[in-house]
Amino acid sequence: MKKEEKRIKSKYLEWMDGSVQFNLKSKILMNVKPKKEKRWIISLILWILSIVLFVSFIVFFTLTQQVDWKESSIGTITPEYKGVTSEYFDGKLRPYSITMTLGIIVAAAFSVKNFLKKGLDINHLSIGVIIVMPSALFMASFFGKYGRGSESFIQLFYFWNGGMAIHGGFIGAMLSGVPLFYYFSKRSKVSVLVYADAILPNVLLGQVIGRWGNFFNHEVMGKPLKVLAKSWDSNWANIDSSGMWLPKWITNNTTMVASSSGSVDGVSYNPGDLLQMNPIFFWESLALLICWFIIVFIIPNIGKWISVKPWKEYPTKYKITRNKFGYSNKNIVWNQAYYRSEDNNKTLYLSENKSSNKYKESLRISKANNLFEYSSTKSGITSFSFVFLWNLVRFCLELQRPDDHLFWNGSKTISLILIFLTMMIGLGGILVCQYLLPRYFRKNGYLYEKEYFTI
Repeated sequence: MKKEEKRIKSKYLEWMDGSVQFNLKSKILMNVKPKKEKRWIISLILWILSIVLFVSFIVFFTLTQQVDWKESSIGTITPEYKGVTSEYFDGKLRPYSITMTLGIIVAAAFSVKNFLKKGLDINHLSIGVIIVMPSALFMASFFGKYGRGSESFIQLFYFWNGGMAIHGGFIGAMLSGVPLFYYFSKRSKVSVLVYADAILPNVLLGQVIGRWGNFFNHEVMGKPLKVLAKSWDSNWANIDSSGMWLPKWITNNTTMVASSSGSVDGVSYNPGDLLQMNPIFFWESLALLICWFIIVFIIPNIGKWISVKPWKEYPTKYKITRNKFGYSNKNIVWNQAYYRSEDNNKTLYLSENKSSNKYKESLRISKANNLFEYSSTKSGITSFSFVFLWNLVRFCLELQRPDDHLFWNGSKTISLILIFLTMMIGLGGILVCQYLLPRYFRKNGYLYEKEYFTI
């Protein structure tokens, strides 16, 4: 069978070069699937094992790291160090608003870059920002402040004040963004998932920057780590900073003066004690930056890394060269083999009868646009990877957040369950986008992970 495969592939490549003509309908190439069934079985087993291990890790991490405590039961005074405060110039300058605005600008700038790279209409992004951003901000503010009892109804929407819930912002963005970009999708023949892939991962950059607004507000802190001093004075004297490897301008601005006696996770305190709180705003900012790097630079290239290499399978057609600096043209060759073979694929597709079953026809379209079954990261993967990794980070940090500052205020159990379910939606979306949608929901002329040919 291997000799027959090589003969057919060689003949097909000659046809692609225009040197040989033969009856496409007699080809066996579309039916040649070397070890495909075995690959599917291995892939399925690996996914099942990965999910089982992941859920086991989540259960173990929850049992060992969850701490139930209330910030209000410890105190309300958060000392300022080196002038780090929530307001400057009599309230005219608010770092929280600045970091939030800067985060939006950076996220939008990277989204513009992605739109240009994918050849998408920038006007669609501009309209999206105008419509989606206010919806996201208002919903984030509403969910972040609702139930705390200190604001009037209209004040629940004051997003320039502290107390934002990113999950609320995500809900607001989805409610307004999905219908809008679905409308654009029908007009431009670009999958909604392509729009999402160009935008959603960059939300992480906005969060990375925005968390530093929480730092200036002296909020988003985890459980007490240690007692820094038996009493606090404005000169920051007699501070025990041993074991804290972060700089003092971070650690000293994530402290709290105890107003009562108590103990949290082995740390006992008395009134007047200066407590070092866990600076989880910093860990979240750092973790989300790492997640953004993984989503943008690693996940889109996984398919390319594990795929059959065209320059190895067909060395006469796809040749690897290196420039004077030693860099190869592998990316160019990959683009030629996978992205720029529409004309030949189209000819092959038109040579066969169209199926009356839309799902079978979708599978035929998908196969025709990737004749040699190169592996690739499908459209939608980066979007759902964002949902998964963002909620994974939030889940881990939620375990140590105070019960009065949770995603679902007042119940850590409900909060963790909701975050976990959202995380699993992200994981499920990854599987659906990679394995289900490409087989049963593809149309000619649309842009997905590649542009499907038009007939």
